[in-house]
Amino acid sequence: MRWSSSIPTFARFRAKWLAYRAFPIFPIVMRFIMWDVETHPEKLESGVRKWFTYIALLIAAGSMIGDLITFLTYFLQGELTARFLLNVATVLITAGTVFWYCLGMLKRGSGHVEA
Repeated sequence: MRWSSSIPTFARFRAKWLAYRAFPIFPIVMRFIMWDVETHPEKLESGVRKWFTYIALLIAAGSMIGDLITFLTYFLQGELTARFLLNVATVLITAGTVFWYCLGMLKRGSGHVEA
C-alpha cells in the first residue's frame, strides 16, 4: 500500500528534475560536442557515436509512440484535461527535437547533404 502512494510523487520528482536540471545541461554539452566535431570532423564516423545515436533514436521514438498511445487512451476514455494535453505536447516536442537532431547527425555523418 505504501509504494502505490509514493509512485506519483516519485514520477513528479523525476519530471521536475529533468526539466529544471538535466535539460539546461544538454545545450552546454552539445555546444562542446559540436565544437569538437568541427575541429575534428573524422569523429562523426565513430562507431560508438553512431551506436549511441541509434540508441537515442530508439528511446526518442519509443517515448513518442508511448506518449501517443497514452493520449489516444485518454482521448477515447474522455478524460482529456488541459494539464494532460500540455504534458503530452511537452513530451512530443522534447522527444521530437531529440529525434530530429539525432537523425540529422546520422545524415551528416554519412555524407548526405541536407537541402
